[in-house]
Amino acid sequence: MNVLITRPEPQAALTVARLEDAGYSVFSEPCQIVGAVEAVLQSASAYIITSQNGVEYGLKHVTDKDAVIFAVGDKTAQAAEDLGFNIIFSAEGDSESLIELILDRWLPEEGNLIHLSGAEISSNISALLSAIGYSARRSVVYEAIAQARPSHAMVDLLKNNKIDVVLFYSAQAVTIFNGWIEQEGLENCIKSMQAIVMSERIAQRLDGVWKCTKIAQARDEDEIIKLLNEES
Repeated sequence: MNVLITRPEPQAALTVARLEDAGYSVFSEPCQIVGAVEAVLQSASAYIITSQNGVEYGLKHVTDKDAVIFAVGDKTAQAAEDLGFNIIFSAEGDSESLIELILDRWLPEEGNLIHLSGAEISSNISALLSAIGYSARRSVVYEAIAQARPSHAMVDLLKNNKIDVVLFYSAQAVTIFNGWIEQEGLENCIKSMQAIVMSERIAQRLDGVWKCTKIAQARDEDEIIKLLNEES
């Protein structure tokens, strides 16, 4: 089975290696390039992490290892632990469970919280917390820049029906991919491909008629790969 990965580096390389080890033929075409945003990191009693990029471009530069970490899921929690942080709480992979976790584990008087985020977010966690009395703010530490056009190699693969499944990890990636399809006149090509996405919100961004769309049960790569394995 031929699989197209749309997530940015460095996560894309990890996914490619994982799928190739499982026997898939994999082509990586990142819809975005992720880079650091120059930001002055202020100290906080607790940090909120909603992505691996938040760890790489933000938390990695926090020196107070006793600061409390609220991670969106187990993988971001593990990344924080690998950096030497001592007090880490892990949610269930989405912003709703993360907010519930913070409300359960943290009182407003315990100190300020900073969300180390990307330039684009699906949920403004710090604003929601501030609205109910917490001292919370957002610090943008990275941005994802859209790739204007796909590579010639990817266009050729789609035109020759060499891709069976496309994996989407974000709504932004779907929007960019939709633009590529329209630019290159590839609308008919997606009729023979399946889309596997990480959430219902991401699925709603898909344009055109796909052979099949499958939605992961949780915002976790393991769930996406589970669906992929069901197709192979």
